[in-house]
Amino acid sequence: MILIVWCFVLFIILSVVSDELTNLNFSNSSFCPGLASMSKMLHLSENIAGVTLLAFGNGAPNFSGSVFDPDQDSELMYSEVLGSAMFMIGVIGGWIAIVKPFKVITFDFLRDVVFLSCSVILIQIFINDDHYSWAEAIETVSLYFIYLLVVFIQFRYDKHQIEKSMEGRLSGAAPLRHITAIRPEIHAQLRKIEEQLDFTIYDEDNIPIDVEETRRMSILPIHDKKVQGANYRLITYFIEELKPFWMKEYKNISWWKLPLEILQNLIFFGMQFILPVFDYTSERHGWNKLLNILHLFTLPMTALFVTMKTHVTIFGISLVLYSFFISILLACFVFLTSRTDQPPTYHWLYSIFNFLGSNLVIFAATSELASVLNTLGLLFNCTQSIIGVTVLSIGNSVSDLLANITLAKQGHQRMAFSACFGGSIFNILFTVGFTFISKAFDSPDYNPYARRGPLGLNCMIHIILIIFFISLAFYFNSFLARRSYGVMLVGMYIIFIVQCILSELQIIHSYGTDHHNEEFFE
Repeated sequence: MILIVWCFVLFIILSVVSDELTNLNFSNSSFCPGLASMSKMLHLSENIAGVTLLAFGNGAPNFSGSVFDPDQDSELMYSEVLGSAMFMIGVIGGWIAIVKPFKVITFDFLRDVVFLSCSVILIQIFINDDHYSWAEAIETVSLYFIYLLVVFIQFRYDKHQIEKSMEGRLSGAAPLRHITAIRPEIHAQLRKIEEQLDFTIYDEDNIPIDVEETRRMSILPIHDKKVQGANYRLITYFIEELKPFWMKEYKNISWWKLPLEILQNLIFFGMQFILPVFDYTSERHGWNKLLNILHLFTLPMTALFVTMKTHVTIFGISLVLYSFFISILLACFVFLTSRTDQPPTYHWLYSIFNFLGSNLVIFAATSELASVLNTLGLLFNCTQSIIGVTVLSIGNSVSDLLANITLAKQGHQRMAFSACFGGSIFNILFTVGFTFISKAFDSPDYNPYARRGPLGLNCMIHIILIIFFISLAFYFNSFLARRSYGVMLVGMYIIFIVQCILSELQIIHSYGTDHHNEEFFE
Protein backbone atom coordinates (compact mmCIF):
# COMPACT_ATOMS: atom_id res chain seq x y z
CA MET A 1 0.00 0.00 0.00
CA ILE A 2 2.86 2.35 0.85
CA LEU A 3 4.49 1.66 -2.53
CA ILE A 4 1.23 2.47 -4.34
CA VAL A 5 0.82 5.76 -2.44
CA TRP A 6 4.44 6.67 -3.19
CA CYS A 7 3.82 5.93 -6.90
CA PHE A 8 0.89 8.34 -6.81
CA VAL A 9 3.05 11.09 -5.27
CA LEU A 10 5.73 10.55 -7.93
CA PHE A 11 3.10 10.84 -10.67
CA ILE A 12 2.00 14.17 -9.18
CA ILE A 13 5.61 15.41 -9.14
CA LEU A 14 6.00 14.49 -12.80
CA SER A 15 2.72 16.21 -13.65
CA VAL A 16 3.79 19.43 -11.91
CA VAL A 17 7.13 19.53 -13.69
CA SER A 18 5.53 18.67 -17.04
CA ASP A 19 2.73 21.22 -16.55
CA GLU A 20 -0.08 18.76 -17.07
CA LEU A 21 -2.39 19.53 -14.15
CA THR A 22 -6.13 19.20 -14.35
CA ASN A 23 -7.24 22.45 -12.78
CA LEU A 24 -4.08 24.47 -12.23
CA ASN A 25 -1.92 26.26 -14.79
CA PHE A 26 1.70 26.28 -13.76
CA SER A 27 3.00 27.08 -17.22
CA ASN A 28 5.19 29.88 -15.94
CA SER A 29 7.35 27.46 -14.08
CA SER A 30 7.40 24.27 -16.03
CA PHE A 31 9.52 22.29 -18.44
CA CYS A 32 7.39 22.96 -21.53
CA PRO A 33 7.67 26.79 -21.74
CA GLY A 34 11.41 26.48 -21.18
CA LEU A 35 11.62 24.06 -24.08
CA ALA A 36 9.51 26.28 -26.32
CA SER A 37 11.65 29.28 -25.37
CA MET A 38 14.84 27.36 -26.14
CA SER A 39 13.59 26.34 -29.57
CA LYS A 40 12.55 29.94 -30.27
CA MET A 41 15.90 31.23 -29.05
CA LEU A 42 17.76 28.76 -31.31
CA HIS A 43 15.41 29.53 -34.23
CA LEU A 44 14.42 25.88 -34.55
CA SER A 45 11.29 24.70 -36.28
CA GLU A 46 8.79 22.58 -34.34
CA ASN A 47 9.93 19.41 -36.05
CA ILE A 48 13.63 20.06 -35.43
CA ALA A 49 12.99 20.93 -31.78
CA GLY A 50 10.90 17.78 -31.44
CA VAL A 51 13.51 15.36 -32.77
CA THR A 52 16.39 17.04 -30.88
CA LEU A 53 15.57 18.93 -27.66
CA LEU A 54 12.34 17.16 -26.75
CA ALA A 55 13.62 13.78 -27.96
CA PHE A 56 16.63 14.14 -25.66
CA GLY A 57 14.32 15.02 -22.78
CA ASN A 58 12.12 12.03 -23.54
CA GLY A 59 15.03 9.62 -23.77
CA ALA A 60 17.09 10.96 -20.87
CA PRO A 61 15.64 8.61 -18.18
CA ASN A 62 16.25 5.48 -20.26
CA PHE A 63 19.70 6.67 -21.34
CA SER A 64 20.82 7.59 -17.83
CA GLY A 65 19.44 4.42 -16.28
CA SER A 66 21.14 2.15 -18.82
CA VAL A 67 24.48 3.86 -19.45
CA PHE A 68 25.21 4.68 -15.81
CA ASP A 69 24.25 1.16 -14.76
CA PRO A 70 26.03 -1.02 -17.33
CA ASP A 71 25.84 -4.08 -15.07
CA GLN A 72 22.08 -4.43 -15.47
CA ASP A 73 20.72 -7.34 -17.49
CA SER A 74 20.74 -6.64 -21.22
CA GLU A 75 17.39 -8.43 -21.51
CA LEU A 76 15.83 -5.87 -19.17
CA MET A 77 17.43 -2.93 -21.01
CA TYR A 78 16.55 -4.27 -24.46
CA SER A 79 12.91 -4.94 -23.67
CA GLU A 80 12.59 -1.63 -21.82
CA VAL A 81 13.93 0.40 -24.76
CA LEU A 82 11.70 -1.31 -27.33
CA GLY A 83 8.73 -1.21 -24.96
CA SER A 84 9.26 2.53 -24.51
CA ALA A 85 9.31 2.96 -28.30
CA MET A 86 5.95 1.17 -28.55
CA PHE A 87 4.53 3.35 -25.76
CA MET A 88 5.80 6.57 -27.34
CA ILE A 89 4.39 5.81 -30.78
CA GLY A 90 1.22 4.02 -29.73
CA VAL A 91 0.04 5.82 -26.60
CA ILE A 92 1.75 9.23 -26.73
CA GLY A 93 1.56 9.65 -30.51
CA GLY A 94 -2.01 8.39 -30.55
CA TRP A 95 -3.07 10.59 -27.66
CA ILE A 96 -1.61 13.67 -29.36
CA ALA A 97 -3.82 13.01 -32.39
CA ILE A 98 -6.83 12.47 -30.13
CA VAL A 99 -6.25 15.67 -28.15
CA LYS A 100 -5.52 17.94 -31.12
CA PRO A 101 -5.61 16.58 -34.70
CA PHE A 102 -3.10 18.09 -37.13
CA LYS A 103 -1.49 17.65 -40.54
CA VAL A 104 1.74 15.70 -40.67
CA ILE A 105 4.59 17.02 -42.82
CA THR A 106 5.14 14.22 -45.32
CA PHE A 107 8.92 14.25 -45.71
CA ASP A 108 9.55 14.63 -41.97
CA PHE A 109 7.27 11.71 -41.16
CA LEU A 110 8.79 9.44 -43.82
CA ARG A 111 12.29 10.34 -42.65
CA ASP A 112 11.47 9.40 -39.07
CA VAL A 113 9.72 6.11 -39.85
CA VAL A 114 12.53 5.00 -42.19
CA PHE A 115 15.21 5.65 -39.56
CA LEU A 116 13.11 4.08 -36.80
CA SER A 117 12.52 0.94 -38.88
CA CYS A 118 16.22 0.72 -39.75
CA SER A 119 17.15 1.20 -36.08
CA VAL A 120 14.93 -1.62 -34.85
CA ILE A 121 16.06 -4.02 -37.59
CA LEU A 122 19.74 -3.11 -37.11
CA ILE A 123 19.90 -3.84 -33.39
CA GLN A 124 17.88 -7.02 -33.94
CA ILE A 125 20.48 -8.23 -36.46
CA PHE A 126 23.39 -7.32 -34.18
CA ILE A 127 21.96 -9.02 -31.08
CA ASN A 128 20.78 -12.12 -32.93
CA ASP A 129 24.00 -14.04 -32.15
CA ASP A 130 23.67 -13.28 -28.40
CA HIS A 131 26.63 -10.88 -28.54
CA TYR A 132 27.00 -7.17 -29.22
CA SER A 133 30.58 -6.21 -30.12
CA TRP A 134 32.08 -2.76 -29.64
CA ALA A 135 32.20 -2.28 -33.42
CA GLU A 136 28.48 -3.01 -33.69
CA ALA A 137 27.81 -0.63 -30.81
CA ILE A 138 29.76 2.15 -32.53
CA GLU A 139 27.85 1.51 -35.76
CA THR A 140 24.61 1.78 -33.79
CA VAL A 141 25.54 5.17 -32.33
CA SER A 142 26.85 6.33 -35.72
CA LEU A 143 23.44 5.74 -37.28
CA TYR A 144 21.94 8.19 -34.79
CA PHE A 145 24.45 10.87 -35.77
CA ILE A 146 23.60 10.21 -39.43
CA TYR A 147 19.96 10.78 -38.51
CA LEU A 148 20.80 14.11 -36.87
CA LEU A 149 22.89 15.09 -39.90
CA VAL A 150 19.95 14.40 -42.23
CA VAL A 151 17.66 16.46 -39.99
CA PHE A 152 20.11 19.37 -39.96
CA ILE A 153 20.69 19.30 -43.74
CA GLN A 154 16.95 19.22 -44.34
CA PHE A 155 16.43 22.15 -41.95
CA ARG A 156 19.08 24.25 -43.68
CA TYR A 157 17.73 23.36 -47.12
CA ASP A 158 14.16 24.30 -46.22
CA LYS A 159 15.27 27.54 -44.61
CA HIS A 160 17.33 28.47 -47.68
CA GLN A 161 14.45 27.68 -50.05
CA ILE A 162 11.97 29.75 -48.03
CA GLU A 163 14.34 32.73 -47.84
CA LYS A 164 15.06 32.48 -51.55
CA SER A 165 11.39 32.23 -52.41
CA MET A 166 10.39 35.14 -50.19
CA GLU A 167 13.15 37.33 -51.63
CA GLY A 168 11.90 36.55 -55.12
CA ARG A 169 8.32 37.28 -54.09
CA LEU A 170 9.21 40.66 -52.60
CA SER A 171 11.33 41.68 -55.59
CA GLY A 172 8.63 40.60 -58.02
CA ALA A 173 11.16 38.56 -60.01
CA ALA A 174 9.74 35.18 -59.03
CA PRO A 175 5.99 35.06 -58.36
CA LEU A 176 4.99 32.48 -55.81
CA ARG A 177 2.87 30.49 -58.23
CA HIS A 178 5.95 29.69 -60.34
CA ILE A 179 7.95 28.21 -57.46
CA THR A 180 8.18 24.45 -57.89
CA ALA A 181 11.67 23.58 -56.65
CA ILE A 182 10.74 23.37 -53.00
CA ARG A 183 8.75 20.65 -51.29
CA PRO A 184 4.93 20.75 -51.79
CA GLU A 185 4.28 21.39 -48.09
CA ILE A 186 6.41 24.55 -48.11
CA HIS A 187 4.90 25.58 -51.44
CA ALA A 188 1.41 25.30 -49.93
CA GLN A 189 2.46 27.29 -46.86
CA LEU A 190 3.88 30.08 -49.03
CA ARG A 191 0.67 30.20 -51.05
CA LYS A 192 -1.24 30.59 -47.82
CA ILE A 193 1.08 33.44 -46.81
CA GLU A 194 0.48 35.12 -50.16
CA GLU A 195 -3.29 34.97 -49.64
CA GLN A 196 -2.93 36.60 -46.24
CA LEU A 197 -0.61 39.46 -47.23
CA ASP A 198 -3.33 42.10 -46.78
CA PHE A 199 -3.91 41.31 -43.11
CA THR A 200 -3.59 38.40 -40.72
CA ILE A 201 -5.81 37.37 -37.83
CA TYR A 202 -3.93 35.45 -35.15
CA ASP A 203 -5.35 33.01 -32.70
CA GLU A 204 -5.27 34.46 -29.20
CA ASP A 205 -2.99 31.65 -28.00
CA ASN A 206 -0.51 32.04 -30.88
CA ILE A 207 0.06 35.79 -31.17
CA PRO A 208 3.64 36.57 -32.30
CA ILE A 209 5.82 37.88 -29.50
CA ASP A 210 8.25 40.75 -29.75
CA VAL A 211 10.95 39.30 -27.50
CA GLU A 212 12.89 42.52 -27.01
CA GLU A 213 9.74 44.53 -26.32
CA THR A 214 8.38 42.08 -23.77
CA ARG A 215 11.78 41.92 -22.08
CA ARG A 216 11.41 45.57 -21.11
CA MET A 217 7.77 45.30 -20.09
CA SER A 218 6.86 46.00 -16.48
CA ILE A 219 3.64 46.52 -14.57
CA LEU A 220 5.16 49.41 -12.63
CA PRO A 221 3.70 52.88 -13.21
CA ILE A 222 5.80 55.28 -15.30
CA HIS A 223 6.61 57.55 -12.37
CA ASP A 224 7.93 54.55 -10.39
CA LYS A 225 10.24 53.55 -13.24
CA LYS A 226 11.93 56.94 -13.15
CA VAL A 227 12.99 56.72 -9.52
CA GLN A 228 13.38 53.01 -8.87
CA GLY A 229 16.81 51.52 -8.25
CA ALA A 230 18.28 48.26 -9.45
CA ASN A 231 16.90 46.42 -6.39
CA TYR A 232 13.53 48.16 -6.20
CA ARG A 233 10.88 45.86 -4.61
CA LEU A 234 13.41 43.02 -4.47
CA ILE A 235 11.77 41.23 -1.52
CA THR A 236 8.24 42.05 -2.68
CA TYR A 237 8.76 40.45 -6.07
CA PHE A 238 10.33 37.43 -4.38
CA ILE A 239 7.35 36.87 -2.08
CA GLU A 240 4.81 37.47 -4.85
CA GLU A 241 6.53 34.97 -7.13
CA LEU A 242 6.52 32.15 -4.60
CA LYS A 243 2.72 32.17 -4.21
CA PRO A 244 2.63 30.03 -1.05
CA PHE A 245 0.04 27.29 -1.21
CA TRP A 246 -1.74 28.52 1.93
CA MET A 247 -2.47 31.86 0.22
CA LYS A 248 -4.35 30.23 -2.66
CA GLU A 249 -8.14 30.25 -2.91
CA TYR A 250 -9.82 26.89 -2.31
CA LYS A 251 -13.43 28.07 -1.94
CA ASN A 252 -14.60 26.96 -5.38
CA ILE A 253 -12.87 23.57 -5.32
CA SER A 254 -14.85 20.40 -4.68
CA TRP A 255 -14.10 18.62 -1.42
CA TRP A 256 -12.86 15.50 -3.19
CA LYS A 257 -10.41 17.55 -5.28
CA LEU A 258 -9.09 19.55 -2.34
CA PRO A 259 -6.43 17.05 -1.12
CA LEU A 260 -5.04 16.69 -4.66
CA GLU A 261 -5.03 20.46 -5.11
CA ILE A 262 -3.14 21.01 -1.85
CA LEU A 263 -0.63 18.26 -2.71
CA GLN A 264 -0.05 19.78 -6.15
CA ASN A 265 0.53 23.21 -4.64
CA LEU A 266 2.93 21.83 -2.03
CA ILE A 267 5.02 20.14 -4.73
CA PHE A 268 4.90 23.20 -6.97
CA PHE A 269 5.97 25.41 -4.07
CA GLY A 270 9.06 23.25 -3.61
CA MET A 271 9.82 23.13 -7.33
CA GLN A 272 9.94 26.94 -7.48
CA PHE A 273 13.12 26.88 -5.39
CA ILE A 274 14.83 24.52 -7.87
CA LEU A 275 13.54 25.32 -11.38
CA PRO A 276 14.07 28.83 -12.79
CA VAL A 277 11.41 30.38 -15.02
CA PHE A 278 12.13 31.32 -18.61
CA ASP A 279 9.01 32.08 -20.63
CA TYR A 280 8.66 34.77 -23.30
CA THR A 281 4.90 34.98 -22.68
CA SER A 282 5.14 35.91 -19.00
CA GLU A 283 5.94 39.25 -17.43
CA ARG A 284 9.66 40.09 -17.61
CA HIS A 285 10.10 36.65 -19.26
CA GLY A 286 9.75 35.12 -15.79
CA TRP A 287 12.71 37.03 -14.36
CA ASN A 288 12.80 37.35 -10.56
CA LYS A 289 16.14 38.67 -9.39
CA LEU A 290 16.30 37.29 -5.86
CA LEU A 291 14.73 33.94 -6.72
CA ASN A 292 16.98 33.50 -9.76
CA ILE A 293 20.02 34.21 -7.60
CA LEU A 294 18.79 31.54 -5.18
CA HIS A 295 18.56 29.09 -8.08
CA LEU A 296 22.32 29.42 -8.58
CA PHE A 297 22.71 27.64 -5.23
CA THR A 298 19.78 25.22 -5.15
CA LEU A 299 20.04 23.78 -8.67
CA PRO A 300 23.73 22.69 -8.51
CA MET A 301 23.23 21.27 -5.01
CA THR A 302 20.17 19.36 -6.16
CA ALA A 303 22.15 17.98 -9.09
CA LEU A 304 24.88 16.72 -6.78
CA PHE A 305 22.40 15.03 -4.44
CA VAL A 306 20.34 13.45 -7.23
CA THR A 307 23.43 12.09 -9.01
CA MET A 308 24.91 11.05 -5.64
CA LYS A 309 28.16 12.95 -6.21
CA THR A 310 28.27 14.73 -2.85
CA HIS A 311 31.02 12.40 -1.61
CA VAL A 312 33.30 13.01 -4.62
CA THR A 313 36.42 15.08 -3.90
CA ILE A 314 38.93 16.84 -6.15
CA PHE A 315 42.34 17.56 -4.59
CA GLY A 316 40.84 16.64 -1.24
CA ILE A 317 38.01 19.18 -1.50
CA SER A 318 34.39 18.10 -1.82
CA LEU A 319 32.40 18.95 -4.95
CA VAL A 320 29.84 20.54 -2.63
CA LEU A 321 32.36 23.20 -1.60
CA TYR A 322 33.38 23.80 -5.22
CA SER A 323 29.74 24.20 -6.17
CA PHE A 324 29.05 26.57 -3.28
CA PHE A 325 32.07 28.74 -4.09
CA ILE A 326 31.17 29.01 -7.79
CA SER A 327 27.57 29.78 -6.86
CA ILE A 328 28.71 32.67 -4.63
CA LEU A 329 30.74 34.19 -7.48
CA LEU A 330 27.86 33.86 -9.94
CA ALA A 331 25.37 35.24 -7.41
CA CYS A 332 27.52 38.33 -6.83
CA PHE A 333 27.82 38.89 -10.57
CA VAL A 334 24.06 38.58 -11.14
CA PHE A 335 23.26 40.83 -8.16
CA LEU A 336 25.57 43.60 -9.37
CA THR A 337 24.68 43.47 -13.07
CA SER A 338 20.89 43.01 -13.07
CA ARG A 339 17.72 44.87 -12.16
CA THR A 340 14.40 43.77 -10.72
CA ASP A 341 12.15 45.40 -13.33
CA GLN A 342 13.57 43.70 -16.45
CA PRO A 343 15.66 40.61 -17.22
CA PRO A 344 19.37 40.99 -17.99
CA THR A 345 20.79 40.24 -21.41
CA TYR A 346 22.13 36.89 -20.18
CA HIS A 347 18.71 35.75 -18.94
CA TRP A 348 18.57 33.29 -21.86
CA LEU A 349 21.07 31.15 -19.98
CA TYR A 350 18.32 30.41 -17.48
CA SER A 351 16.44 28.60 -20.26
CA ILE A 352 19.29 26.08 -20.21
CA PHE A 353 19.06 25.88 -16.41
CA ASN A 354 15.31 25.35 -16.75
CA PHE A 355 15.82 22.59 -19.30
CA LEU A 356 18.55 20.81 -17.33
CA GLY A 357 16.81 21.29 -13.99
CA SER A 358 13.50 19.97 -15.30
CA ASN A 359 15.22 16.93 -16.78
CA LEU A 360 17.03 16.45 -13.47
CA VAL A 361 13.78 16.38 -11.51
CA ILE A 362 12.11 14.20 -14.14
CA PHE A 363 15.08 11.81 -14.07
CA ALA A 364 15.00 11.56 -10.27
CA ALA A 365 11.23 11.03 -10.11
CA THR A 366 11.18 8.62 -13.06
CA SER A 367 14.09 6.58 -11.70
CA GLU A 368 12.36 6.27 -8.35
CA LEU A 369 9.07 5.42 -10.04
CA ALA A 370 10.75 2.77 -12.19
CA SER A 371 12.38 1.25 -9.08
CA VAL A 372 9.06 1.10 -7.26
CA LEU A 373 7.30 -0.42 -10.27
CA ASN A 374 10.16 -2.90 -10.64
CA THR A 375 9.73 -3.90 -7.00
CA LEU A 376 6.00 -4.41 -7.53
CA GLY A 377 6.77 -6.53 -10.60
CA LEU A 378 9.16 -8.74 -8.64
CA LEU A 379 6.55 -9.16 -5.90
CA PHE A 380 4.25 -10.66 -8.51
CA ASN A 381 7.07 -12.96 -9.74
CA CYS A 382 7.36 -11.45 -13.23
CA THR A 383 10.29 -12.08 -15.59
CA GLN A 384 12.83 -9.39 -16.51
CA SER A 385 11.48 -9.18 -20.04
CA ILE A 386 7.85 -8.47 -19.09
CA ILE A 387 8.96 -6.00 -16.41
CA GLY A 388 10.97 -4.09 -19.00
CA VAL A 389 8.18 -4.09 -21.59
CA THR A 390 5.44 -3.03 -19.17
CA VAL A 391 6.22 -1.37 -15.84
CA LEU A 392 9.67 0.05 -16.62
CA SER A 393 8.89 1.28 -20.13
CA ILE A 394 5.61 2.84 -18.98
CA GLY A 395 7.15 4.27 -15.82
CA ASN A 396 10.02 5.88 -17.74
CA SER A 397 7.62 7.28 -20.34
CA VAL A 398 5.01 8.84 -18.06
CA SER A 399 6.85 12.16 -18.00
CA ASP A 400 7.10 12.04 -21.82
CA LEU A 401 3.34 11.54 -22.04
CA LEU A 402 2.62 14.52 -19.79
CA ALA A 403 5.12 16.86 -21.45
CA ASN A 404 4.14 15.94 -25.02
CA ILE A 405 0.41 16.23 -24.39
CA THR A 406 1.02 19.63 -22.79
CA LEU A 407 2.89 20.79 -25.89
CA ALA A 408 0.10 19.49 -28.12
CA LYS A 409 -2.51 21.44 -26.15
CA GLN A 410 -0.36 24.55 -26.54
CA GLY A 411 -0.48 24.15 -30.32
CA HIS A 412 2.86 22.38 -30.84
CA GLN A 413 1.45 19.07 -32.10
CA ARG A 414 4.16 18.56 -34.72
CA MET A 415 6.92 19.06 -32.16
CA ALA A 416 5.31 16.58 -29.77
CA PHE A 417 4.57 14.01 -32.49
CA SER A 418 8.09 14.28 -33.92
CA ALA A 419 9.48 13.75 -30.42
CA CYS A 420 7.69 10.39 -30.24
CA PHE A 421 9.79 9.14 -33.15
CA GLY A 422 12.91 11.14 -32.28
CA GLY A 423 12.83 9.91 -28.68
CA SER A 424 12.37 6.32 -29.84
CA ILE A 425 15.30 6.59 -32.26
CA PHE A 426 17.42 8.17 -29.51
CA ASN A 427 16.58 5.36 -27.08
CA ILE A 428 17.16 2.56 -29.55
CA LEU A 429 20.39 3.81 -31.12
CA PHE A 430 22.02 6.02 -28.50
CA THR A 431 20.98 4.13 -25.37
CA VAL A 432 21.62 0.64 -26.73
CA GLY A 433 24.84 1.71 -28.46
CA PHE A 434 26.43 3.45 -25.49
CA THR A 435 25.29 0.73 -23.08
CA PHE A 436 27.11 -1.96 -25.03
CA ILE A 437 30.13 0.30 -25.53
CA SER A 438 30.32 0.49 -21.72
CA LYS A 439 29.88 -3.28 -21.44
CA ALA A 440 32.57 -3.86 -24.09
CA PHE A 441 35.26 -2.33 -21.86
CA ASP A 442 34.46 -4.92 -19.19
CA SER A 443 34.59 -7.79 -21.68
CA PRO A 444 37.96 -9.51 -22.39
CA ASP A 445 37.37 -9.70 -26.15
CA TYR A 446 35.28 -6.49 -26.38
CA ASN A 447 32.34 -8.66 -27.40
CA PRO A 448 29.95 -8.68 -24.42
CA TYR A 449 27.19 -11.22 -24.03
CA ALA A 450 23.74 -9.87 -24.87
CA ARG A 451 20.28 -11.37 -24.97
CA ARG A 452 17.00 -9.95 -26.15
CA GLY A 453 14.73 -12.13 -24.03
CA PRO A 454 11.54 -13.93 -25.06
CA LEU A 455 9.76 -10.64 -25.89
CA GLY A 456 12.54 -8.94 -27.87
CA LEU A 457 11.46 -10.19 -31.29
CA ASN A 458 7.85 -9.62 -30.28
CA CYS A 459 8.60 -5.93 -29.67
CA MET A 460 10.39 -5.51 -32.99
CA ILE A 461 7.55 -7.02 -35.02
CA HIS A 462 4.92 -4.89 -33.30
CA ILE A 463 6.96 -1.71 -33.89
CA ILE A 464 7.25 -2.55 -37.60
CA LEU A 465 3.51 -3.30 -37.74
CA ILE A 466 2.49 -0.06 -36.05
CA ILE A 467 4.80 1.91 -38.39
CA PHE A 468 3.32 0.15 -41.42
CA PHE A 469 -0.31 0.74 -40.46
CA ILE A 470 0.13 4.39 -39.47
CA SER A 471 2.03 5.06 -42.71
CA LEU A 472 -0.74 3.38 -44.69
CA ALA A 473 -3.42 5.38 -42.86
CA PHE A 474 -1.62 8.68 -43.41
CA TYR A 475 -1.03 7.93 -47.09
CA PHE A 476 -4.73 7.35 -47.83
CA ASN A 477 -5.81 10.42 -45.87
CA SER A 478 -3.41 13.11 -47.15
CA PHE A 479 -1.23 12.78 -44.03
CA LEU A 480 -3.89 14.12 -41.67
CA ALA A 481 -3.55 12.88 -38.09
CA ARG A 482 -7.21 12.37 -37.18
CA ARG A 483 -8.64 11.33 -33.84
CA SER A 484 -9.60 7.96 -35.31
CA TYR A 485 -5.93 7.31 -36.10
CA GLY A 486 -5.02 8.16 -32.54
CA VAL A 487 -7.53 5.60 -31.31
CA MET A 488 -6.02 3.07 -33.74
CA LEU A 489 -2.51 3.66 -32.36
CA VAL A 490 -3.63 3.30 -28.75
CA GLY A 491 -5.55 0.15 -29.70
CA MET A 492 -2.47 -1.39 -31.32
CA TYR A 493 -0.47 -0.73 -28.16
CA ILE A 494 -3.17 -2.41 -26.06
CA ILE A 495 -3.02 -5.45 -28.36
CA PHE A 496 0.78 -5.49 -27.93
CA ILE A 497 0.54 -5.39 -24.13
CA VAL A 498 -2.17 -8.07 -24.05
CA GLN A 499 -0.04 -10.38 -26.20
CA CYS A 500 3.00 -9.80 -23.95
CA ILE A 501 0.98 -10.58 -20.82
CA LEU A 502 -0.56 -13.71 -22.36
CA SER A 503 2.94 -14.81 -23.38
CA GLU A 504 4.19 -14.21 -19.84
CA LEU A 505 1.33 -16.34 -18.48
CA GLN A 506 2.27 -19.02 -21.06
CA ILE A 507 -1.23 -18.94 -22.53
CA ILE A 508 0.18 -18.19 -25.99
CA HIS A 509 3.68 -18.22 -27.48
CA SER A 510 5.56 -15.03 -28.25
CA TYR A 511 7.39 -14.62 -31.55
CA GLY A 512 10.74 -15.35 -29.93
CA THR A 513 9.72 -18.52 -28.08
CA ASP A 514 11.09 -21.94 -29.03
CA HIS A 515 8.02 -24.10 -29.70
CA HIS A 516 9.89 -27.43 -29.67
CA ASN A 517 9.38 -29.93 -26.91
CA GLU A 518 12.71 -30.01 -25.05
CA GLU A 519 12.05 -33.50 -23.64
CA PHE A 520 11.83 -34.90 -27.18
CA PHE A 521 15.45 -33.88 -27.90
CA GLU A 522 16.93 -35.24 -24.65
